[in-house]
Amino acid sequence: MGSKWIRQSKEYLKLAAEEGEGGTEKVKEKAIEKVIEKVGERVTENQKRILEEIIKNKYITIKRLSESIGISERKTQENIKKLKGKSLLKRVGPDKGGYWEVLAK
Repeated sequence: MGSKWIRQSKEYLKLAAEEGEGGTEKVKEKAIEKVIEKVGERVTENQKRILEEIIKNKYITIKRLSESIGISERKTQENIKKLKGKSLLKRVGPDKGGYWEVLAK
């Protein structure tokens, strides 16, 4: 079931990319809803917000994440580490020039 959801999420993100710079808000919102539905109670509110921001912009920096969520860069890094440990998030490529990928179990 996880791989089906990942395929669907990639389809949403592909549609978003085809719509132009970052895609339409409606497509992004649908992808965010899917992620929140899947992660349920396994993550904290800040972790959900991190996933939401990453879905909106997969190239977002930790500094920008912390600013948009309203927590310190250190706490943002700790939450990202927890999300990686839960196999919900991974970094593709180098720190500079890479991007985030939201996953599902």
